[in-house]
Amino acid sequence: MMLRPWTFTLALMLGFASALAAQSVPEPTDLATLDLTVRHRVRTVYFAPSDRPFPPGIRERLDTWIRLTRQFYRDEMDYWGYRNEDGRGKTFVIDQAPDGMWDVVFMVGEHDAAHYQSFENPGDPWAVGGECLGEILSRLPAVFHNDNVTLYFFDTFEVEGESIRYTCNGGSGAPWEGEGAGYVLQGTHFLGAGFQTVALRPADQAEIFMQTESSGIREIRWDSQTLLLTRGEFASTYFGVPVHEIGHAFYLDHVFTDTDGDGVENNVMGNGFRRFGGRFGMPGPDEHPTILSPENAAELDTAIMFNQEDPFDISAVGSHYLWR
Repeated sequence: MMLRPWTFTLALMLGFASALAAQSVPEPTDLATLDLTVRHRVRTVYFAPSDRPFPPGIRERLDTWIRLTRQFYRDEMDYWGYRNEDGRGKTFVIDQAPDGMWDVVFMVGEHDAAHYQSFENPGDPWAVGGECLGEILSRLPAVFHNDNVTLYFFDTFEVEGESIRYTCNGGSGAPWEGEGAGYVLQGTHFLGAGFQTVALRPADQAEIFMQTESSGIREIRWDSQTLLLTRGEFASTYFGVPVHEIGHAFYLDHVFTDTDGDGVENNVMGNGFRRFGGRFGMPGPDEHPTILSPENAAELDTAIMFNQEDPFDISAVGSHYLWR
């Protein structure tokens, strides 16, 4: 296996003690105030049915996810030798709010959760998310999406026994409209199913990946195995899902090759997204952490979204990756 000299050690964690982080409850966004001039940024919309209030800390948790995702691509691009003029690995730039966090558009649906869930269709696993997305697109100005990558998070999932429903499967991502643009449609189950899988602060994410209690959720894997996941395994898998999907939004295709030559396929654009916790030292089957393949890195080197001026730094200060 190739050993990677991770640069994601901007500060040392002081044990696993978690400081209390702000847990704001966002207000719905006034859509009339949206900046429609943003271009070549990663934007996001969080959509909740009318009977599901925005949960405390949701903005902070989404910010943690985007910071770690941004750093993942930066570290991988650096490893493969694709760097910007400042000598750092190339990565994408977010639509940043004045306070430095990811500028999330919070939208309350016109209907309750049961309405959107009623569109569930065994023959169309994207039906529920598609109904939410249709409403989002009807309410947002078309130019909001143009020449950007936009993530659309929708909160309609329910836990039933050991399964999750109304999630649009794991998620989806694809090219969208405009130069270099794309989209991700992602259910909010990736944030946890009755427990937290994304931390309020990047510095606390490693602790979540180490949790060994049962999640109570079974996952049907690509090899048809049904596995009861620990909370750490659930977090590792579902944190990695939108990291994979945003890759599709950057025009990346699937890669199922054994990049490291060690008999394990751990590419983020293959099945390796499930191993995201391994980048933080998660033990067990995730000892082969998620990586970006050289083919995908070469594609991103010339991608518009990875060649924008980066006026700010949203590195995951206070967190760390570990490589085995």
